[in-house]
Amino acid sequence: GRYDPDLTTSDFGGDLFAQFTVVHNIFVMAEYEYLNYEYYTTGFEKTGSSFNSVLVGGGVFQTLGGHASLVLSALYNLSYSADEPSPYGSPWVYNAGVSVGF
Repeated sequence: GRYDPDLTTSDFGGDLFAQFTVVHNIFVMAEYEYLNYEYYTTGFEKTGSSFNSVLVGGGVFQTLGGHASLVLSALYNLSYSADEPSPYGSPWVYNAGVSVGF
């Protein structure tokens, strides 16, 4: 039979960002992110690491009504290196979410 190990990890962190609306619903942004994350080595041994990222890019937002908006962004991770362990598989980070203001 095929062996399918139960692999679990825990990740946590935080970020600070600045966002500036260029025109109507298009924005540019910069973000600093800190992540503490776990991953498995090729021998199925769990290990942990921390990672600092500086991301720049932009996106669009669409008002959904009231104080809510749909937000889509594409950010480039200036700290990414293919030669070092990273929580990201690429220097590009794509996000989609809903923003609610009060």
